[in-house]
Amino acid sequence: MKHIPLMKLSIVLSLSILIFMGCSPQATSVLNRGGEFMDPFYVELPFTAVNGKIIVKGKINGKSKRFILDTGSPNIISESLFYELNENIIGETKLKDEFDNSKTQIICEVDAYSIGSIVFKDVSTVVVEDNNPIFDCFEVDGIIGSNMFRNTVLHLDKIHGAVIIASDVSKIQGVNPNSEIEIELDVVSSIPMVMLNLNNKAKARAIFDSGNPEFLSITSEHMDKLKEFNIISDYETAYGYHPVVDIYGVARPSEFQRAKLDKASVGSMDFFGLLIYSIGNADKARLGSELLNYAAVTIDYRKKKMYIKPEENTLEVFVNHKRWPVTPAYFNGGMRVSLVWRKEFEEIKNQLVIGEGDAYYPEGFCNYVTFERNAKFKETQQIITRTEGGEVLKTKLFPY
Repeated sequence: MKHIPLMKLSIVLSLSILIFMGCSPQATSVLNRGGEFMDPFYVELPFTAVNGKIIVKGKINGKSKRFILDTGSPNIISESLFYELNENIIGETKLKDEFDNSKTQIICEVDAYSIGSIVFKDVSTVVVEDNNPIFDCFEVDGIIGSNMFRNTVLHLDKIHGAVIIASDVSKIQGVNPNSEIEIELDVVSSIPMVMLNLNNKAKARAIFDSGNPEFLSITSEHMDKLKEFNIISDYETAYGYHPVVDIYGVARPSEFQRAKLDKASVGSMDFFGLLIYSIGNADKARLGSELLNYAAVTIDYRKKKMYIKPEENTLEVFVNHKRWPVTPAYFNGGMRVSLVWRKEFEEIKNQLVIGEGDAYYPEGFCNYVTFERNAKFKETQQIITRTEGGEVLKTKLFPY
């Protein structure tokens, strides 16, 4: 079947410093088609959380599969599953990952996704190549994304172990109707975007991305703008590989920035002491799944509303991220010291990390991708590295 040309899959982001700036949306794409089902409905899904990602079970055309639930993505399946299902190709799109890497991918129409007792019919789904790190390392068959949820209410409560899909927000217990936040849906794939208030001085529109483990990532351009207007402090730069791995693998080495943000407000909730990172030349900010460590999030796609319920019954959360002088990442076949934020640690850059105190990093790429690191909760950290010549160095790190 001939491919139908499709506009580039991109997300609108705007950041305002006194004056709001943004991009105009384009025409609705083929991704926002299908997903028909009967009202009313309510289903609670068991899930597994692995390094910030929410994994659920479901069926696709009657076949039992595992999926990552990701509000920052459209529906995606692997190429091998596409051939197994023998579905029709209905278009193509340029799919971008978090670091602005992009490839042209085909879009197929899946007959039916069964999630709990709900059946979503004729769902537009992007097809990506096999052997990608997200599918392989998390042992999933695809991603369930926002284009399928666009006519539902999605409730994510990672703390109490609840993922709920419902036809109406009133069906979800504990949601405060007075806590609603206006959101926008990306016109291409219905990915939700929420406006954040930064230090009461700037506003940033960010994707709510349940597949991203960070709290807040922004573009390099907007990081520079926040620095210019003194909205962030302790600004630092480093060159190397970023620790996050996306669907197209490890991002190419680049200059990255990080800085302290005293306060970010999501609706009526205030989060203090954040460490924010740039994501290179990407054109989108992302509010990630770390938010779910502090609050339950409910997205009413139909009415374009979001609700957040704090876990500790307080609207003020002191996150108080710690900065470490180096950041490891996986490249050249192993975990290595990649981003050096303080010059006195340049001697260990690119060295192979073989241990950290008594706790050694797991070997292998997939163990790196799925292993949750808790070093940010420690007072000190010893990193053990090995040079290309075989020399072993022990370096004590202090947060600041």
